[in-house]
Amino acid sequence: MVPALVEAAKLVSEGHAIGVVPTDEEISAQESADILKVSRPYLLNLVKKGMLPCRMVGAHHRIPVGAVIAYKRD
Repeated sequence: MVPALVEAAKLVSEGHAIGVVPTDEEISAQESADILKVSRPYLLNLVKKGMLPCRMVGAHHRIPVGAVIAYKRD
């Protein structure tokens, strides 16, 4: 946890905004695409290939934040 706090402090000192989000929180496909800096269609292709988990809520995709962050690290 200390490395995460050090990184957060560094980002804040550089003027960046940070936020704390539970890893089990679900976000939309567009929010996920924004985090990964890819297009929404590209992100949905990752979901279709099984590279990112997703849950459908009506016609909307909901993707766990933790999965998006783990994919971004790889």
